[in-house]
Amino acid sequence: MEYSVLCLLLCLTTSKDVSGQTIVASLNHAAVNSNVTLQVYPETSIQGGMWFHGSTFIMQWYPMGSFPNPTWASRITFNSTLLALSIRSVQVADSGIYLIQGPSIELNVILSVQEPISNAILRADATDLVELNDTAVFTCSVTTGSSLSYLWLNGSSEVNASLVQLTNGGSTVSIPMVTRYDTGPFRCNVSNGISHDMVRQSISLNISYGPDTPVIMGPWLNLTSQNVTLTCTASSQPPSTYTWLFNGSQVATGSVYESGPLTSHNNEEFTCVAFNNITNKNSTASQKLTVIGNSVVPLHSSAGLMLMVLVALFVPVVNDLWSH
Repeated sequence: MEYSVLCLLLCLTTSKDVSGQTIVASLNHAAVNSNVTLQVYPETSIQGGMWFHGSTFIMQWYPMGSFPNPTWASRITFNSTLLALSIRSVQVADSGIYLIQGPSIELNVILSVQEPISNAILRADATDLVELNDTAVFTCSVTTGSSLSYLWLNGSSEVNASLVQLTNGGSTVSIPMVTRYDTGPFRCNVSNGISHDMVRQSISLNISYGPDTPVIMGPWLNLTSQNVTLTCTASSQPPSTYTWLFNGSQVATGSVYESGPLTSHNNEEFTCVAFNNITNKNSTASQKLTVIGNSVVPLHSSAGLMLMVLVALFVPVVNDLWSH
């Protein structure tokens, strides 16, 4: 081609030391439809050479004039004195490496052309999840925008990238085997070199978990004929249902068990079973009651009277210590 022959002749016949030079872009990052000038600094004068976008020829200049690529001709202006290439109304496709070649010069610069971001939207594949069973998946999308970067937030803190999986260029985050502490609210912030946008509406997760091991509260040392109240609680979402067992047989439902008058036959274990109908899991805890009677020693004897006094004093103290 003619411009290649001209450049070859110039490169062979002209020599100039242009070491230490570089190409500076007037905008980088540049917004779509803006005008950008690529100029060699420090300023120098070279008789001829060529500009390329990647491997695509843009234009060639020589002492008598210049020769542009017809597909670029309407969008470029070249100042041979400053070696400045001006590109009008740049588009995302104009991003990439720009190269200038000439006698004793070969420089390049990377230009980034970006589209402003608008309308960031966050969605979740599902929000009702089960702890240590399900994976939470969030996707952040925009109506317009290019060269996007994503920042994920859980509440006011950045999501720890080592604990999640980021895919699709960071636009999708997956939290495998969610825990009760992964409820959110979650947001995404999208940015590029010229703009940013944060989703207006955050998303929180409803994570079902438990029941954890129940805790039984109530006196473990009791007198015959007394009534006893036992309370069972277990951390659970949604709240668990409770069943009470005595010697393996169901005796009550609900978190509170109230006995009738105790007898020596109640010296057995009471078991509380907590059940979560969403996680389909249960957890149990047991407590053995000790019932102290007075039938061993006659009440009218001095020993019997002393025993009853000691029991009356001892049982409340022990139960009070247990409750604390």
